[in-house]
Amino acid sequence: MRVLQVGMAGVLLVSLAGCGLFAEKHVDYQAGATQSESLEVPPDLSKPVDGELYKVPQGGTGNPQAGKAGVPNSAEVEKPVLPVVPGVRLERAGTQRWLVVQDNPENVWRVVKAFWTENGFALDSEDQSAGIMETGWREDLAKGTQGSGAGVGFSTGERDQYRSRLERGKDPGTVEIYLTHRGLVATLDADKATQWLPSANDPELEAQMLQRLMARLGGNPSAEGAAKADGEAVLQVADNGPSSILIKDAFDKSWRRVGLAIDRLKLVLEDKDRSKGIYYLQPIKAGGKFKLPKEAGAAMVNYRVLVQDGGATCTVVVTATDGSSNASGKQLLEALYKNIQP
Repeated sequence: MRVLQVGMAGVLLVSLAGCGLFAEKHVDYQAGATQSESLEVPPDLSKPVDGELYKVPQGGTGNPQAGKAGVPNSAEVEKPVLPVVPGVRLERAGTQRWLVVQDNPENVWRVVKAFWTENGFALDSEDQSAGIMETGWREDLAKGTQGSGAGVGFSTGERDQYRSRLERGKDPGTVEIYLTHRGLVATLDADKATQWLPSANDPELEAQMLQRLMARLGGNPSAEGAAKADGEAVLQVADNGPSSILIKDAFDKSWRRVGLAIDRLKLVLEDKDRSKGIYYLQPIKAGGKFKLPKEAGAAMVNYRVLVQDGGATCTVVVTATDGSSNASGKQLLEALYKNIQP
């Protein structure tokens, strides 16, 4: 009986001690959580130094509604799309596009030259007197976007080259910029060796690059400057006398279309006279898109492309410098006709 009383007394003492212990550590949830002492660093280790490396980045303060329909993110609206900057406009006639810049030719020339360099093109040739600038061939590279090879370029089997031509505009103090594209595509011959063959020019690439050049110059597309054209061109073949091309367009647009056709054929201009409607060509060299017929002296002839203003229509003829016509001039006219786009 005495043993039972002693045991019960011991249990009672332990219970009272436990209550006293937990009473000292009572947590007041309204006053806040208790702060415990930081852990001590063992004597054989050094205490880490506080720095920016160990700080937890704070959450962004962006708009919580960003990403929902109709609520743009602040980072997406920092740069305006197609900013309106006076001085440059994009004009269009059918599938043709060109830029009109309100500036002097010297300034425009410098910007266009810098534009090609900034886009990774080396200049193959430039002729300030003729206003022509031609880039070298640049292989089109596609960028990997996944895996360890991200950012590594691989060949798409295509090469691009551009030719830009500057011309004084019909309005005083303006410069017109025309751009044409040439392409090469890689093919395998019988010995499985790579050969680069010419491909058709890509009007879509021309339009894209012209948009980039416009942005570089600080311009924007102008809906008011875009014009539609009839665009029809008819080849008129004459058995006796020179053949001609009838363009159902005004002189300004016909002059531009013939100039772009000359660029696409990779013909070299010696001079031009817009007031007389004449493009003066240098002797045609081998390697261009236009192939000379095998006749004596054909490679030594300087041809003229004459755009005759007829009001609502224009007539295009090709002659030698002395005004005569020959088989080579006739074939050149036919090649121009195939490259005159509406």
